[in-house]
Amino acid sequence: MILDARKSLADPKANPIAQASALKLLSNQEFANTQELFKVSLESSKTPMVHQAALEALAKYEGSDAALLVISAWPGLGPKAKATALEALLSRNSSTDLKEAKRGFLGLLIPIGKGNHVLHPTFHNLR
Repeated sequence: MILDARKSLADPKANPIAQASALKLLSNQEFANTQELFKVSLESSKTPMVHQAALEALAKYEGSDAALLVISAWPGLGPKAKATALEALLSRNSSTDLKEAKRGFLGLLIPIGKGNHVLHPTFHNLR
């Protein structure tokens, strides 16, 4: 079953429904063994359904690597996926994860004057 899930994700012509199911299945595996598959699943060429499944699966993982993967995928995500990404990042339990996520989000802020910042353009269109 795991092997089939990996094959589905490796096949660019695979059905997005099959890829989304594969991501849900792989979310029960150790993150180190699935990290690259999640990274590929968050590429902008993937469908919103695959993005959504990847983000929901990544939300289950503890550790800053999963949070940083979500942050790095941000510019290529659609509005619904961005909302899921925010929810995944803000629902993290570990204070270390939150610190890493905060550092990632701070990279999306642009200083515009004394103590004022605006969000990087890729952060807009959240709705």
